[in-house]
Amino acid sequence: MLTARENIIKTLRCDNPEWIPVTAYCDPFNISSEGVPEELREIFENLTWEKSIQATLALSKYLGVNEYWLGTPAPYNFRSSCDIERKTEDNKAIAIIHTSKGDLRRVTTTVGRESFATERYIKGPEDLPAYLEYYQSLKFEPDIENLKRARELKNIMGDKGVLNFGFIGTPLSVMYREATDITQLAYLLMDLPEQMKELFACIEEKTLQGLRYTLENAPEIDVFTTVDDTSTTLISPNMFEEHNLELTNTRADLIHEYGKIYLHHSCGLIHDLLPVYRKTRMDGVHAFTTPPIGDVEYEEGRKLLGDKISIFSSLLSGIQSNDEQYIEEFVRKKFEAGKKAGNIMFSAGGGNRPFSVIEKVFNMDFHNDKKI
Repeated sequence: MLTARENIIKTLRCDNPEWIPVTAYCDPFNISSEGVPEELREIFENLTWEKSIQATLALSKYLGVNEYWLGTPAPYNFRSSCDIERKTEDNKAIAIIHTSKGDLRRVTTTVGRESFATERYIKGPEDLPAYLEYYQSLKFEPDIENLKRARELKNIMGDKGVLNFGFIGTPLSVMYREATDITQLAYLLMDLPEQMKELFACIEEKTLQGLRYTLENAPEIDVFTTVDDTSTTLISPNMFEEHNLELTNTRADLIHEYGKIYLHHSCGLIHDLLPVYRKTRMDGVHAFTTPPIGDVEYEEGRKLLGDKISIFSSLLSGIQSNDEQYIEEFVRKKFEAGKKAGNIMFSAGGGNRPFSVIEKVFNMDFHNDKKI
């Protein structure tokens, strides 16, 4: 009989696991909207990204979940020598980076728990030199407290789960997630390919510096997930292949040198990206999203990915009713599809649904559904 940790690792490595792992999860975007029990209410009502690990542990304990997927904070920081001005006006957070080549301004607007970038650092080609200077100025700093935190979490979990480190996405995703809008990104890649290549190389150099430090100093971490948010709502498969294929393999090879697992975080429309992913040496696709939110089912995804890349998916993604009978049928269909695809693991979170939904899921007798 495998331990939960061993079974998750076998799943992610496509190595004949004994059952489909199912973990509980919560973060500021994935929490129950109503009916939260008293003992979880305080942490849910004031949930921040920094408290997500604590909240996930509390949720798992309440639900009686004995399989864990826990994130750990970065054991390092990067500090810029550029002067960065921060201020808040109404519900807008404004950051201004002052460089010798000009100022860069970003505005983030918050509505409820959601935050949106309404102004990006790079508005046009004239901002590229300043943004490159900013990245070149970043200096690496170890975070000893977060290294200790990784060890603490490992001790808490024991052999019941794995520790995951979600680190910075590809340089391409740094651009579309933070630095500029997708239209401007397309123009920059077409009009200034050499400048963009220089910028991307600088971003990746910093990323690999942090990654190497983590691999060398935090052996407690089992899984490394690049948080890319890749979706064809933003980029094309050709863009991913041109800018990310070689880079992904470099990251994967480095992680594999230390005997660890590399996942690529995608969420959204990924059907046409899966054949490109198949060309890489990534171990798995994280947050594999099925219809009606995504655009590919598990069985077809398996055919496109081949048999060497695992699937990590939300068990409740796309659920459209809080009715108990509907929930039970929905979950069992997910397991059936997951078994056909093979080498899949699920995570279940609140997702702004009543707490009774996630409680119903973990109260189901799906032990036999999990067996492979």
